[in-house]
Amino acid sequence: MKAADIYALSSDYEGYALVLGEAMAAGLAIVTTDVGCVGELCFQGKHALVVTPRAEEAYTAALLQLVGDKNLGASLVTASHTVVATLPADSTAYATAIVAGWHKIVNYPAAS
Repeated sequence: MKAADIYALSSDYEGYALVLGEAMAAGLAIVTTDVGCVGELCFQGKHALVVTPRAEEAYTAALLQLVGDKNLGASLVTASHTVVATLPADSTAYATAIVAGWHKIVNYPAAS
């Protein structure tokens, strides 16, 4: 990733897409498909260019837009750094965040 300017993820299916967090931390502008948990990490036009899976023309257009507009890439990277700074830094913090998310989903008070 050190040699890249853009990270392109064109998956049809994805779990958490941890690689997008890694690309954000590496300072790469991102083009990705809207699969799995991508929407929890990358918002269209703010942190990445997000397109529908298998929308080849839209995906190509997003890549060309980033190649042609360095200011857009820079603004996506700047916004991505804010997201990366909020991600859990270790396995305990990650597990705590996951459990807190489950509690929100089921509207169950977290243990004190």
